[in-house]
Order: sequence, then structure tokens, then C-alpha cells
Amino acid sequence: MSPTFTRLLTAMILMVGLIPTARALSQLEASVDQNPVVAGQSFILEVVADDDIDSNELDTSALLRDFAVGQTRVSRSTQIINFDARRETRWTVMLIAREPGSATIPALDINGVRSQPITLTVLATDDPKVEAQSPLVYLETDLDTPTLWLGQPVKATVRLFLGADLQRGALNAPTADNALIRQLGQDRESSQIVNGRRYRIIERDYVIVPQTTGQLRLQPANFEGDVLVPTGRRDLFGRAQPRPMAIQGEPINLTIKPRPASYQGDWLAADLVTLSDSLDEQSEYQVGQPITRTLTLTAVGAVEESLAEISVVVPDALRIYPDKAQRQSGVQNGQLIARLEQTMAIVPAQPGTYILPEIKVPWWNARLGRQQWATLPAKTLTITGSAPAPVIEANLPDTAPQPQVVIEEVSRPGFWPWLTALFALLWLMTLAWGWRRGQRSANQPPESASTAPTTSSLKPLLKACQRNDVEATLALLPEWASEREGEPLSLAQIAERYPGLATHLQTLQRSQYSARTAAWSGKDLEQAIRTLGEKAKDAQDNALPPLNPPTRIKV
Repeated sequence: MSPTFTRLLTAMILMVGLIPTARALSQLEASVDQNPVVAGQSFILEVVADDDIDSNELDTSALLRDFAVGQTRVSRSTQIINFDARRETRWTVMLIAREPGSATIPALDINGVRSQPITLTVLATDDPKVEAQSPLVYLETDLDTPTLWLGQPVKATVRLFLGADLQRGALNAPTADNALIRQLGQDRESSQIVNGRRYRIIERDYVIVPQTTGQLRLQPANFEGDVLVPTGRRDLFGRAQPRPMAIQGEPINLTIKPRPASYQGDWLAADLVTLSDSLDEQSEYQVGQPITRTLTLTAVGAVEESLAEISVVVPDALRIYPDKAQRQSGVQNGQLIARLEQTMAIVPAQPGTYILPEIKVPWWNARLGRQQWATLPAKTLTITGSAPAPVIEANLPDTAPQPQVVIEEVSRPGFWPWLTALFALLWLMTLAWGWRRGQRSANQPPESASTAPTTSSLKPLLKACQRNDVEATLALLPEWASEREGEPLSLAQIAERYPGLATHLQTLQRSQYSARTAAWSGKDLEQAIRTLGEKAKDAQDNALPPLNPPTRIKV
């Protein structure tokens, strides 16, 4: 063994002897940073073990009986004094006492080593001892009213008072299973001196819409974060140490009344409802001139989801093209305001005098407890000009009525004698099959009676659809249909005669007359017209008179 190896082995043995030996867990201590504590306000529980312990070894589930358990932080440290290693594991647990009275932090156990239980005195927030103090952080909640009707919203205002600098934090909304809750607007900030302490105040509004009747209890709003507490403890840079803190507000209890059995119409509970109309005072319009009408429904003490669309009825001679209703809500002068705007275009098709019926919107007056109606009086419209049908008839080609005459010939009773004569002639004569077939075809009525003729306006109509030309398509459609049917047809009659075109015609008219115009694509209408022509051609190719079967003579 060489001297160098001997010296190396000796050094290694000495180093192993100097390594501190690990101690086993022998002590578990628990302490709180304050006693008594205030219900709904956080305090700190510290648990210290005299060994390096896994963070999951501490079971805090026993605390859930009387406390709300917040965030838990774990730190470890090791000290070596005279080659004696001292390890320590520290759990910092944030707790909130649920109810005033007396509460006990039970003994906590890690590997058979137990801490001592701690008895706490829990004070109510309105206790004189608490009111005489100025808490570092606290919450306040204001509610407009604790009694509501089903679906009626209530505004809750939560104020967070911060008596120290905030390093980080989160303000959480109240929660409930049977209510819709959302933040309303933006946070507001201010400052105020309370009991000699200056507070930074963060104010936030929430709207709560109950979805069930009876008693409703909402879990309170809460705050959780870190604040810089002005104590003697500071970090290496001289800054105050952050302290974890959690605060809960007071629970919110609501009484929800059901919809009365005598109520009629769509349910709307509000403090005030008004209905307005943008229709001009002008009462005389031209045929085909779009009339834009906007109805505005405004509800005080309601939310936009509770506003149903307004039912509008017009005479048959007026075509109505409604746009999608627009809803919005907000806060004005401290009150919830909901608004619905419903815009439509009314296109008169015939001249005359027409009455737009009265419009009534039912609602429940939440303050007076009775049903009321927001109404608009009936309006009279005078439509001048001429109907488009005569213009369409004047532009029809001279040959358009001919198919109608042929149809009348098909229905005349003289058809059967000719058929009988044809059969007699076939039995008596021995002409070739081709000659007999041509003779029979010559005596049958023309097939144009059952199929649509090729119209001169078909190609221009298809080209207008391909160009997405709305005006040209609207002008050519009545001309094409009138040639096809042999009688004057308006757009409304085209939709009735050809159901497959009804949806495409409605889209075409809406793009022309709606208050909110949008680009129109004629591809679908073109395809529908072509499909209609293909069906007519197939019917013509396959059409045989059902009462005139071909007769073959067996020789």
C-alpha cells in the first residue's frame, strides 16, 4: 500500500466522522399568531417539526371541521453547530374560523409524534372588542334588497378595505348553485380614514339573478393574498415581510318569491318598463319603399337576458323583414338598466291604407306587486303608387298565354272519342309500327301542356344570379315565372307556386329591404332554378298518358 493511498484513506475516514448524523423526529410544536381571533378573518397556524419531513406528512383535514383552510407554505432549514446538525420543517397554514364562539385546533400527528391542541376564542365581527379595533384588512357587502321575485336581479356591492400595502391578492365573487352571478362594470378605487387608520378601498359591483324560489343563501365574497405588514422583521434589502391573509365577507341571504299564477305573457320582473318606436311621423309611403322601424324596450331593475323579443304583426299586404334583436345592460345612476332594440324593414306590396296594430309588452311591477303593460298605440300607414303586377303583365311576351289554352284543350271531354277512333283504326289497318306510332303522336295533345316551356328570360335570370345582382334578379324572377306558367305572377305568388324557391326568395328580399343590408350570393337560387328545370325535363321525357297504354298486336 503506497503512502499516498494511505493518506487519502485516512482523510476519507476523518471526513465521514465529521458528517453530522441525522436526528429522528422527536418534537412537533403548533402555535397561532393571535388569540382571540375574529370569525371570517384569517390567522396563521405554524407547525414546526425538528427534522426534515416530507411536506405531505402533515394532515390538516381535521381542521376542516371548524375552520376554512387556506394556502399552506412549507419551509426547511438546517443549522450545524459544533458538527451537530439541526434540521427543521415549518408549515405555515392560513385558517379562517367559521362561527363565533370557542374552537379547538386538534392535535396534529406526524409518524406518531403529536402536537398539543390549541383552544381559541372566536369573536363575532360586531363584537365591541372587534369594533374598537382597526383590522388590517376587512370586507363589507351592501345589497339593494334581500327580497326578490323570480328572475329579478339584485346588485351587490363588495368593498375591500386594505390598511397595508398589497403585494398580491384576489377578490372572489359570492357563489351559489341556484343563481347567476357576474361582475358588473369595472373596479373603483378610493381612500378613507376609519378609526384613525387610512384604508385603500377597492369597490366592485356584482349582479345576482336567482333561478329558484324560496330561501337562497350565497357563500360570501372573499379575499386572499399577501400584504406587507409593518413589523420589525425585514428582508436583506430592508423591505417589510409579506404576510398571507384571507378575509371572508358576510353570507348573503335572499328570499325569492315565485311568479304569480294570474300573470299573463312572457315573465319580466322589473321596477319600470318603457317601450318606444322610431317610426317617423310621416304616414304616407310608396309601394316598394322600405320602411325602417326600431322598437326599443327599456327595463329598470332587470338584466338583458330577461327581455323577450317583441311580437309584431302587420297586414298581409305589408312584408316584414326583422333583424336580430340587440341586447345590452349596465348601471346608470346606481340602477340596473337593460335594453332591447328590435329593428325591422316593412315593405308595402299593395297601395292602400293599413293599420299597424297596437303593441303591448307585459311586465311585473316588482315595487307595486302587480302586472302592467308597456304599450305602443296603433299607427296608420297610407301607401300610394301602383302594384307591380300590371307592370309585369305588360312585359310578358305575346306567346305567354298559349300554354293556358292548351291546358284547356286537355281537359275537354272530346279527348275520349278521338282515343276510341285511334284504337279502331289500329285494329283495322296493318301499317308498320313506326307509321302507327307517328299517327298516334299526331293525334295526341302536345306535351307542352304538362311541362314548362323554355322561357326567354331564363338565361338572363341565371346570369343575374351568377353576378349576385339583387335588383336584376328581383326584376327577372316575375318575368320568368310568368312566362313559365302563362299568367302574371308576383314574388309572393312565386313562393306559393314553387315552395322550393320560397326560402331563397325570402333571403333575396331581406338583402334588398332589411335595415342592415348584407352581401347576397345568388349561387343557391341559381341551383334551385336549374333543379326545377331538370325536374320538368325528366317529367317530359318520362311522361306517357296513363290512360293510353301502347297496344301491341300479336300475329
